[in-house]
Amino acid sequence: MFRVTKFSTGLDRAFDEAFKMVESGGFSLGYDAKAKTPSNIYHSDSGSTIEVPMTGIPRENIKVELVGRVLTVTGKVVRGDTEGKELKFGKLSRRDVMLTFSLPEGCTEKDVSAVVKDGLLTIEVTNPASQPEKSKAVCIEVKGS
Repeated sequence: MFRVTKFSTGLDRAFDEAFKMVESGGFSLGYDAKAKTPSNIYHSDSGSTIEVPMTGIPRENIKVELVGRVLTVTGKVVRGDTEGKELKFGKLSRRDVMLTFSLPEGCTEKDVSAVVKDGLLTIEVTNPASQPEKSKAVCIEVKGS
C-alpha cells in the first residue's frame, strides 16, 4: 500500500509540473494552432461545392483568391474585448483560417462563386468549358451576411 501511495503522489506531481509548464508557455501538448480547418467537398457532373466553416469571422474578413488553378480561402478572426478577463475554460476555436484547393485545369474567376451564410462559406466551382488562360491573381467576391 505504501508503494502505491508513493507512486500516485509522484505521478500527481509530474502532472502538476507538466501543466504548470503548459500554462507558462514552456511547451505545448501537441495542439497545432495552424491545424487545418475541416471542410466538405462535393463533386457532381456540373462541378464541385466546397463548404468551409467560418464561424465568428465576418464577411469582410473572408478572402477567396484564385491564382492559376489554386484557390486560397483565408479568414481573419475578430477577437472580442477580453481586457481584464481571465479565460477559465476554452474550447471555442479562435484561429484564423487558411485553406488551399487545387481546381481543374482551365478554371477562371467566372467558374468560381462564394457565398457565406450562417457561418458557412459555400464555394461553387463549375467545370471549365474553355481552354486554360494565363495565370493571374484575382479576388472572388464573397456575398451574404
